[in-house]
Amino acid sequence: MGYVDIRTIPGQVHKQIKMQLQEILNQLAADDPDFYAQIEFIADKPVVSMDKEEPIVMIAAGAYKDITGKDPVYNGVPGAIDGVF
Repeated sequence: MGYVDIRTIPGQVHKQIKMQLQEILNQLAADDPDFYAQIEFIADKPVVSMDKEEPIVMIAAGAYKDITGKDPVYNGVPGAIDGVF
């Protein structure tokens, strides 16, 4: 048994990714009669993103600058926690 963890980015469509993964398994099974695998999706969490102009982002950026004296850096987060959702 193996596991794969896929973290998506804005613009990716989970339904399409699921279909593409299934197509890969179908092709592998068609090429090798001894091949068998199935996909079980344990969680399907949507991509979370915010615009820099959102009030909460602007407040957090202002607080960061007040505390550190530096301009904030806007970027993604490489993982997920329950708080994101």
